Amino acid sequence: MMRCVIAVLLIGIFSWLNLPAQTGRACVAFHAGTAGAGLDYKYELNKHLSARGGFTGAVLSMSSVFETTDFHSDSKLSARFSNLHLLADYSPFRTIAGLRLVGGISYFLKAQGDFTVKPTETYYYGDIPISDEILGSVKINVSWHGFAPYAGVGIIEAVPNRKFNCNIDLGTYYLPRPKSSIAATGLLEGNETQTPVLQRNLRSFRLLPLLQINFNYKL
Repeated sequence: MMRCVIAVLLIGIFSWLNLPAQTGRACVAFHAGTAGAGLDYKYELNKHLSARGGFTGAVLSMSSVFETTDFHSDSKLSARFSNLHLLADYSPFRTIAGLRLVGGISYFLKAQGDFTVKPTETYYYGDIPISDEILGSVKINVSWHGFAPYAGVGIIEAVPNRKFNCNIDLGTYYLPRPKSSIAATGLLEGNETQTPVLQRNLRSFRLLPLLQINFNYKL
């Protein structure tokens, strides 16, 4: 992943140094996609290369995400993502001007998910009733923080020729290694000992795919 990003950036820098500059077109863009929504400022360095910087954020909350016929619970899944990014868009083909190679770096201010499960019924251990208050709850937290390289492709030019256009980005972030924890209460408190197992199972979860549409307005 890092090699792909470096390759795109080096090609872009070489293009910038060896091609005559354009008039310096710029635009602002609103984007929305799988990583959230946000704003970008884009500047065209020459006819092959443009740069952009911006912010993306997302908040997700879902309830009742874990239900079975034998187990009833109050479950909730929540996630928060926010990042600052600096990307380069490089168009290598004159005959396919709308095809872009995209690479850069992002800093994730926050990237975390929480999953909470709390039983809502009384269960029996033999003839002994155990209420949901005694059973307690379990909360799993997974978080990523820090720098993440990005590599991908884009369709349609980054900066519009006219006043407005839309384009699409498809790629992935390579996140830092995640940190995870388990917090439990009541009789479920012993599940906290499974934190090392959870950490080991999640250590390879580092790709954050991106499918994004950009609405660009030329300044």
